[in-house]
Amino acid sequence: SSSWKLFVIEAKMLSTTVTGYYGDLISTKNNGSAMKIYDEDGEDVPAGTKAWMNKTFDFNSCQTIKKGMMLAHEMRDAFGNTNSCDCEDCRAESTSMVNQYKVENVWGCGKTTCSDEDYYGRRHLKKTYRSNFLLAYDTSSKFELKSLGGVEAIEYAVQKISSKQDYDLLERLLMSIESKSSTLPRSSCLKLLQMTIGKGSAELKVPDDVRISFARAIITNLSPEDEPDSDLYKAILGAVATIGWVDIGSAVNQTLRNYRKKRHITLPTFLDRVSFILKLDPFCSPRQKLVLLGGCCSDLSTALSSHAHVLRMNTDLPNTTSIVLAIESMVKENGWVTMEMVVKAASDALRRIHSTTHDAKSTDGLWKRAEMLSKFFSIHHSESTRPLLGDCVKDMIAKLERPDRVHSYHGDEISVLKRCPVSIKPLGLLFDYGAPEYFDRFGKWASTEESRMATLVDLFKGMSKDGSDPIVFVRDVLNKCLVQHSIGEKWAGNPLYASSLHVRLLLKEYPAVAYEKDDNGRLPIHHAVLCSSPRLDNVTDIFNANPKGASVADPVTRLYPFMLAASKDSVAVAFKLLLANPSLVDTRFDDEGSSRKRKRSLSIDA
Repeated sequence: SSSWKLFVIEAKMLSTTVTGYYGDLISTKNNGSAMKIYDEDGEDVPAGTKAWMNKTFDFNSCQTIKKGMMLAHEMRDAFGNTNSCDCEDCRAESTSMVNQYKVENVWGCGKTTCSDEDYYGRRHLKKTYRSNFLLAYDTSSKFELKSLGGVEAIEYAVQKISSKQDYDLLERLLMSIESKSSTLPRSSCLKLLQMTIGKGSAELKVPDDVRISFARAIITNLSPEDEPDSDLYKAILGAVATIGWVDIGSAVNQTLRNYRKKRHITLPTFLDRVSFILKLDPFCSPRQKLVLLGGCCSDLSTALSSHAHVLRMNTDLPNTTSIVLAIESMVKENGWVTMEMVVKAASDALRRIHSTTHDAKSTDGLWKRAEMLSKFFSIHHSESTRPLLGDCVKDMIAKLERPDRVHSYHGDEISVLKRCPVSIKPLGLLFDYGAPEYFDRFGKWASTEESRMATLVDLFKGMSKDGSDPIVFVRDVLNKCLVQHSIGEKWAGNPLYASSLHVRLLLKEYPAVAYEKDDNGRLPIHHAVLCSSPRLDNVTDIFNANPKGASVADPVTRLYPFMLAASKDSVAVAFKLLLANPSLVDTRFDDEGSSRKRKRSLSIDA
């Protein structure tokens, strides 16, 4: 056909492979270009034609071409006769003749050159491939060929389509993209979708089935590297409202759950998707909406689990405040039942982010996350938030135990406690949602150094200045965290120091805490003798602060403190407490729980 054109192309491709010291592959990069392009007359093509052809060609085949095409011409004389002379000159040329054809060149044969360089243990292997091609194409398909030249070429084609409202060109573009497994950039997808569902399509009387087909293809072919922005989400919602969820719902779901998008989903991206899905409420059923939300939550969890190293290298961490505000707004508008799985997924993601970064920003983010979960727990009474709050406690203890991971504004590791918002005190979080394991770890941390206990006391004093009564926190810290520990080696450098200095420091500032009962009616002295290994110095200091406590029976076990100590095989502690009130051995409980003296009996068996 006269519309077809033939070109000769001399192509080159540079392939660079970088390997590590042990031969492990680090990166591979291919860069191809057409060095020369000739038309049928042997003339070099214009620069504009060469530019779009360079973008359209796939040069990877340069690596695979090994055998070329033999180019030859028939040996004829000036009169057009075949040369069959047997002279010496012709016999000399016989080595290059095949059946009266003279071989000019084995044209198209691939040629390869290599270079190998080492850079500090890394090996850079560079291979240059050179090959020749014949290109034949129909000039009527020039539009499709140009659209294969990358993002800029597609955007140029889309601009041409949208300006002319040319649905024939749109169909050709979409067929070309699908046939070559290409994709649409986000901006092009937005323009084409707006054109498909806009007023222009109605004025041109585009059939509904054609519009549905176009909208489905446009949404499906969105580039996996491009996440929809607010404008594109708005356009997709418009398409759903105009065309219907039944016809394009599968395309929307396919775009959201594209396997390459799953790998790069981030927390802000996740919340954008959730916001979009929640706006689908009028168009799809509640069950379909929950399925979409569940898929997004699963994708976020998979992405964070599979690519945790990305979090460590990513310095552009999300703003926890804005994320928390967005989640709270969604819960308020859509209800807890719909948003419960979203809150859990977002909380898990925040936890991963805060645990892989060790600065003041991550510490502040921890408290914001805890505050949000605590608010949800108090309002919605959902037990699913309790484990998430337990994770907050675990993270708090981990940051305290690893001061090298906490780089605070003031260079002070205890600032992990100081900088928390007033509405969610870390100690309240610890005692409300923590486990005995974390109580013990917090007590061990606090009793290791004098400065830690002193700063903890200052924290309580600060609460008093703010008008809050810290006595409950002081009581819980003493009962659950400190009584089972002795001071650390750094603090016990002076041999005159008692092992209970941390307890003394607390009792000195708050002596009334020795009389403070917990929710079970137990006094601090009961907790001191109930730990796995009661410590004499700790029990002695608490006893000195409240001597009468030794004569108060434990309301849970109905045993006196000396009895509890004896049950722990702590003879010294039991003897110390018994000496405080020896008459306790002559006392028993009645059925109502009150103590009274036993009556003496003359019987030897009494």
